[in-house]
Amino acid sequence: MLTFVVAQLRHRPARALGLLLAVLVATTSFTVLTGTAETSRLRTVGAVEANFRSAYDILVRPRGSTTVLEREQGLVRQNFLSGIFGGITLAQWRAVTALPGVDVAAPIAMVGYVAPSVTVPVDLTGDLTGSPQELLRVRQTWVTDRGASRAADADSYVYVTDRPLVPPTGEDPTRERVGERQVPVCQRRTRPVAGPFDAALRTAVQCWSRANGPDGLGLDFPILPAGRVGLRVPWPFPLLVAGIDPEQEARLAGLDRAVVSGRYLRTDDATRPTRLGSGEGATTVPAVPVLTPTGPYLDQSVELTVERMPAAAAGTLLTAPAVPRLAATRGSTVRRLTIPVTRAYDQLRRQLRGEDRTFFDAVDAYWTTAPTRYERRGDGTLRAVPTTNPASVWASAYFDLGYTRAPRSAQDVAFRQLTGRTGLPAENGAFPVLRSVGEFDPARLPGFSALSAVPLETYNPPRATPDDDASRAALGGRDLLPDGNPAGYLQSPPLLLTTLAGTRTFTSPRAYVGADPAAPVSVIRVRVAGVTGPDPLSQERVRSVGQRITEATGLDVDITVGSSPAPTRVTVPAGSFGRPELTLREGWVKKGVAVAILAAVDRKSVLLLVLILAVCALFVLNTSAAAVRTRRRELGVLASLGWTGRQRATAILAELAGIGLVVPDQLEFLRDVGTTVTSAQSALC
Repeated sequence: MLTFVVAQLRHRPARALGLLLAVLVATTSFTVLTGTAETSRLRTVGAVEANFRSAYDILVRPRGSTTVLEREQGLVRQNFLSGIFGGITLAQWRAVTALPGVDVAAPIAMVGYVAPSVTVPVDLTGDLTGSPQELLRVRQTWVTDRGASRAADADSYVYVTDRPLVPPTGEDPTRERVGERQVPVCQRRTRPVAGPFDAALRTAVQCWSRANGPDGLGLDFPILPAGRVGLRVPWPFPLLVAGIDPEQEARLAGLDRAVVSGRYLRTDDATRPTRLGSGEGATTVPAVPVLTPTGPYLDQSVELTVERMPAAAAGTLLTAPAVPRLAATRGSTVRRLTIPVTRAYDQLRRQLRGEDRTFFDAVDAYWTTAPTRYERRGDGTLRAVPTTNPASVWASAYFDLGYTRAPRSAQDVAFRQLTGRTGLPAENGAFPVLRSVGEFDPARLPGFSALSAVPLETYNPPRATPDDDASRAALGGRDLLPDGNPAGYLQSPPLLLTTLAGTRTFTSPRAYVGADPAAPVSVIRVRVAGVTGPDPLSQERVRSVGQRITEATGLDVDITVGSSPAPTRVTVPAGSFGRPELTLREGWVKKGVAVAILAAVDRKSVLLLVLILAVCALFVLNTSAAAVRTRRRELGVLASLGWTGRQRATAILAELAGIGLVVPDQLEFLRDVGTTVTSAQSALC
């Protein structure tokens, strides 16, 4: 049979050459097409490898803290930490830190929102006429949501007199000396208030004397320069406090390298007694060390309209209370101005550093928030579900008329449930104060790939981009930003960072009603040692560490390595102060995208290779069948000579095999020719 096969190849070269060309074309096509598929796969894998690792590899959360959207679709909302306050014990965190394979385990202990209030001075000296007694009215409008929300606040009044004033004492208001008498002025308590937004609570009546300063406290009282007259605008600043481990945070995010003034937090920083004031008025209070950012990350301003009241209106303050009658009196506008949030925040920075002694920033309460709930519409868009909070959440036994000064934006539509933690004063009646040890600039933090971002909202404020024409028009084409409402849709990141030891002041039930010190940590962000990319070994290392964490702590463990931004369309219902319904595009996160991409690439490559192989096999089979049909007479003669069907088929297959053995040499020759041509082109270039 071998002699027959060799003779066929020698004496019928045309047929052998045809079969050779067919096999060569099929083999070349298979090689080129599979090479192209492999190149595409390598490019995809390369992009995944370059963006595979995010800020952390594993996110550890309290058991049961995942949302419905996360369980069903793997979607994590930006700023998800704003709904997690505790749930992990310090012992569990230490257990995670000690596990093999854990390189960094950085905890975040979310405390809640504190509401320090600053008083921004506004110089009104140029708006006065110089009369012995004058009265100015200042109308205030708080502007948020890129100007779409405009909330009018209660009016403020500034009474200016040439006569001396007697400072308020106890329940007695400021009094004015009129001859031998002392006449009460600047009274505003007229009736019980119904809540923190009642006009009786928010109306400010301030007295200034050209003889002895504001409320008779002296011309050098540090509000405005001596001899100047003005208004003090109260500006509450709800700020989110969180505790960190300074060492772990520095290793994870490089926070220590972003400090621009003061110093970085130390692990042993804790609440310590601090003496405030001097002389008989001095007091010792617990001071909590905090690291503060250089900016407020809020979209907020207040517009002021200054009106000069009729001369007769100034006299009505001598028959206080006169505010209800003043509200109906018309004044003449003399000036309009706007105070940006940055000016108020600069005042707060000085206050936190202890440089501003005009206000005692005691933390008499703080608030925690629940996560926002969503409804899924038929078109796939998510809709934020509004909620309500009772006025009692702002109740306080330590402020005038029973309520703390809530931000005006807190009266807008709420999307989160608030829970208040009322403070219990220490034995000397003092509440804790916050004291800044340093400031950091989040822009100096090391960045991570935009394709592998996970919610690192400890430092990055959430943004929401308008996604239709109506929303773009309402926001002026700009992103929606947090507005200072703790129950609002967008939340600021934790702006005041303290140590885990510093958080004990707020989690002690002896200091705040309802506080729980048992499990202060909200999440743990873990980086795994030896992770270099999406290779199987790195993935196995992450998986095994995640499994160890689950076994050691029983907490919820999410593999965040390979996560990617997942822009999500969200509808936010209209607000109470003019903002219309908005359709926004938010930067949510899809977990495990890189691993899914790699798996999809592998499946696609296998399928493509199978299809290419099938096409090439059919091509060779068709060519071989044509060659057999041309040899029917020859095969008939062989059958007459006694050759069986198996022998004839074996002879044909042996001939094809011999031709196939020649093809690799031809491919090597073509490869050499291609290399030579490429080299020649490079040389010419």
